[in-house]
Amino acid sequence: MNLKVIEAKKFKSRLFGLMFKKKKTLPLLIPNCNRIHTYFMFKEIDVYYLDSTCKVLKIDKKMRPNKISEKVVNCMHILETDINELVTISIGDVMNFIKAK
Repeated sequence: MNLKVIEAKKFKSRLFGLMFKKKKTLPLLIPNCNRIHTYFMFKEIDVYYLDSTCKVLKIDKKMRPNKISEKVVNCMHILETDINELVTISIGDVMNFIKAK
């Protein structure tokens, strides 16, 4: 599965992520990250913890606003999506990304 994502490379995009977003957005890939927060978010999100090969290590479904995620061993990247956007993805699946411009 090739998933179109926005990659958060710069400080500002990594810091703000999906904060203050009310409408549906493209999934946000945060490279070199093993923990996130959902402060100032207006909606629940699904969070996918990925290793260096983009294999799914853990999934937090419907992570509520104003929470801090736990650290996941071997996590190298995090993918934030709208809830139920990737219902077919399971732990152990390897994800492929197409970066949006």
